[in-house]
Amino acid sequence: PKLYWLCVLMCVSVYCGILPFNNIASAFFIQTRYSQLPLAEAQRLAGSAMSLLFLSSAIGTPPFGILVDKVGMRRHFLLFSAILLSLTYMMMFSINPVASMLMLGIVYMVFAGALWPTFALTVPQRLLGTAYGLATSFQNAGLAIVPMMVGHLQASGGKGNFRPVIQLLACFGFIGTATCSAILYGGFPGGEILDLPSVEAARRHKLSECTPLHSSEPPDAVAGKGLVKRNAGA
Repeated sequence: PKLYWLCVLMCVSVYCGILPFNNIASAFFIQTRYSQLPLAEAQRLAGSAMSLLFLSSAIGTPPFGILVDKVGMRRHFLLFSAILLSLTYMMMFSINPVASMLMLGIVYMVFAGALWPTFALTVPQRLLGTAYGLATSFQNAGLAIVPMMVGHLQASGGKGNFRPVIQLLACFGFIGTATCSAILYGGFPGGEILDLPSVEAARRHKLSECTPLHSSEPPDAVAGKGLVKRNAGA
């Protein structure tokens, strides 16, 4: 389904905007934000800032997952995370490293907590393993290619010139924002299910698998008719 492939594109773009930066974050902060400090102090501060990305995600993801189960709104959370990713890189040279890594941690937390349950609502249950496998494969392919692009930009830009790298990562945020906007406002079949609480979303998704593609009736109505027929046959 188109909705699934848009989710895959968003998965690749946002993860490629977050994780490759963490590989160069220490050098970035030492050579830009902490360049006036002694090297040992700069390394200590850079390491402390870098830890916030995964620390905030480790602490915040479980309660955020509970929130998503209760309220749904997955498309809105995904859009929020992509926009925040773009804003973080746009402000990267002007905000404190602690603030920037905390913002990326929030992006990582919100995006992961909203994205992975979304895949289960975009494909039939019989294809769920394949769906996760393809998404993970494309994600890892992106995470293999982007560091090479980052390395090339660093080599061509010279020591201490991280602006081309940050611009590249910001572009991934823009791609994620555009993709999620398409998911939210594109009117794709089944898109509204993504914003339901988990129990209701699972029920509606299961009913939608029983709905003929040519039917204009809602899944509940079609499922009700099928139940009546089975009872009559009994």
